[in-house]
Amino acid sequence: MQRIDCGNYSYLGEVEEFNSGLPKDCIFNKVKTGCGGTTIALTDSSPTIICVPLTELIDNKINQSIKDKRSYPYEILGIYAGFKPSDVTSYLKRAEVPKIMVTYDSLMKLSSCLNPKDFNLLVDEYHCLLTAYDYRSTACDTVLNNFKKFKSYTFMSATPISDDFVFTQLKGIEMVEASWTNLRLPKIIGVMAEKSLNATLINNVNKFLKNEIEGNAYIFINSLDTIDKVIKECELDESNTRVIYSRHSERVLSNGIKRSKSSDIPKRINFLTSSAFEGCDIYDPEGRTIIVTDGARTHTLLDIEMQIVQIIGRIRDTKYTNEIYHIFSKRYNTEELSYQEYKTNLDNKMDKARGKMYFYTLPEQAPFVKDMFINTINHNYTIYDELDFISIDNETNEPYLDSNQYNTALFKYKLHNETYSDLLSFEKEYTTYRNIELLTTKDSSYFLILPHFIGTNILDLTIKLKRETDGNTIDLITMQEFFSAAEKFPFYKEAVYTLGFERIIELDGNHKKIKNELQVRSRQKLIQDKHPEIIEELIVSLSFLPNKFVSSAIIKKSIKEVYRESGIPNNGVVANEIKKFFKTSSETDSVVKKIKKKPVRGYILIKPTL
Repeated sequence: MQRIDCGNYSYLGEVEEFNSGLPKDCIFNKVKTGCGGTTIALTDSSPTIICVPLTELIDNKINQSIKDKRSYPYEILGIYAGFKPSDVTSYLKRAEVPKIMVTYDSLMKLSSCLNPKDFNLLVDEYHCLLTAYDYRSTACDTVLNNFKKFKSYTFMSATPISDDFVFTQLKGIEMVEASWTNLRLPKIIGVMAEKSLNATLINNVNKFLKNEIEGNAYIFINSLDTIDKVIKECELDESNTRVIYSRHSERVLSNGIKRSKSSDIPKRINFLTSSAFEGCDIYDPEGRTIIVTDGARTHTLLDIEMQIVQIIGRIRDTKYTNEIYHIFSKRYNTEELSYQEYKTNLDNKMDKARGKMYFYTLPEQAPFVKDMFINTINHNYTIYDELDFISIDNETNEPYLDSNQYNTALFKYKLHNETYSDLLSFEKEYTTYRNIELLTTKDSSYFLILPHFIGTNILDLTIKLKRETDGNTIDLITMQEFFSAAEKFPFYKEAVYTLGFERIIELDGNHKKIKNELQVRSRQKLIQDKHPEIIEELIVSLSFLPNKFVSSAIIKKSIKEVYRESGIPNNGVVANEIKKFFKTSSETDSVVKKIKKKPVRGYILIKPTL
C-alpha cells in the first residue's frame, strides 16, 4: 500500500502531491470526509468524468460551483436520466476543460457520446457500489465492468470496502491511502430505544421546537414513512422543516412540505434520506447530527464502517462535532445462524455454483442444455438457490460466476442480523472501527443533549466515576462529563487510564501533581520499552567489562546522553539509575574507591540485567 503524507493540512489540495490531480489507476482511501477530493477532480487541468451514486451529489457540487466560481474555474455538466447526446456534444464544444458528473446508471450512455480514452474517470464514494448493489446491481456492474476503458481510473472513498466484501473486479488494484496527523475521531452517543423509536424521535423533535435543545436538528433516516409520521405528530410545516429525498420519489408529504435540496437554506428541523447520506456538503454551524436506524425496517439499517462514518462528515462546519447521536432499535435475528455459520453455507452454495458452471463449459455439452441453463437463470426457474451466484453477461449472453452476489449477501446478513441485534454488538461495531468513542444508553422515549464539564475540579468527577464503576454501571451523563473533561484537560483521560481513580483521588485531583506523576510513569515506560537498546549503548559508552569500577559522575553523564538519544527525558538523572541496567557489587548503595589517592564514589558493574 502506498501512503501519501498529508501532515497537519486540512485539505488534499494543500498537499503538494495532489497539485497534479488525484492518484491514478488505484483505489484511493482519503481517510476523512470533507477533505476536498472531489474538488480536486473538478478543478484540475484534466478532462474528467466524476461518477457518483446519486443525483443529489451532482446538484450539490453544481450549486457549490455556481456560488463559488473562483474556486471552480470550469463549468460542470450534470448528466441526469433522460439526457440527450446533443447536450454532451454542445458542452464539449464550449468547455475549456470538460468536467462531467454522472450517476452509475448513466455512465455507459455517456461513454457512447464521447471517447472514454480522452477522460480520467473518478468513481466517487465507490463504497456505494457495495451498499447499493442489492437493488442497483446493473448500474454497479456497469461501472465495475467498464472502468478500464477510460484514460485512467480512481476509486475514491473515505470509507473503503473492507477486504471481506471487495468486488472481484477491484481485487489486485493498487491501494493508496492519505495519512493525516490531525485526524480527529468523533464521539458518538448511541441511544437504544427499547419501546418506541418513533416516540424517542418525536419527543426530541419537540424539544428542538421548544428551544430546549440548541441548534438545528439534522435527522438522517431512510424512511419517508417515519418522517411523515413525525411531521404529523409534531405539526411541522415548511416554516420550520425541510426534507431532502430522492427526486425520483413521487411521495407527497403531509402539511404541504415539498422536497428540498441539500444546498437549500437550513431549517430548525432537517430530515435527510439516503439520497444525501453520501458526498453531499452541508453547511450549518448550528447543525446537530442525529442518525436513526429502525430494526423493524431493514432499509433504514446502515453499515457503521462505511455509511455511518459518511453521515458523520456531512455537516462540514458544525460546532457540534462531538455531539453525534445514533438512535436505534434492535433488529431481532429471524435467522438461527451466526455470521460464520451463514458464511459457511454461502461458501457451500458457491462451490455448487462453481460445479454447475464447470458442467456448462464442458466441450461436449449439448447446445440445447446450455440454452435451458441460461433460460433458467434469466427467469429464476429454479429450486437451486446456488444459481443466485451465476449471472448472465448482457453483452455476450454467457453465464459467469458472480462473486459480487456472494459479497453482497454476506454484507447484508451481517448488517441485518448482527450489527443491530443487541447493545453489545452495536458497541462492538463502533469501537472496533477507527476506535470511535461510543457512549450508549437504553432510553425508551428521549435522549439528552449531554452537559459539558464546567470548571477545573476533576476530583469530584473522579470520585463519582469511581463510585459508579464500583457499582458496575456508569451513568451516561457521568460518561459525557468524563469525555468533556478529557477534551478540556487532555491529561485527564491519560490519568484515568494510567493512574486509575484511586491514585487521582490520593493526589487530591491536583493538576500539577497528576501531570508530574504521568511524566514519571511515561519516562519509566519508555525506559522499560527501550531497556535492551539502552544497555547496548551503555556497554559502549562505559567501555563495560565485568567487575569494572565506574565513577558516579561518568555513569550519570553516560545515562543522560543515552536517554537523550533515545528520546527519554533526562532531567533529574542520578547515578544509581545504573542499577536498572547492570547488577552491581552493592545492592544497596554505591562504593568508594581511591583513584590517584582521592576517594571517588561509583559502582562496580558485574553484568547487564536483561
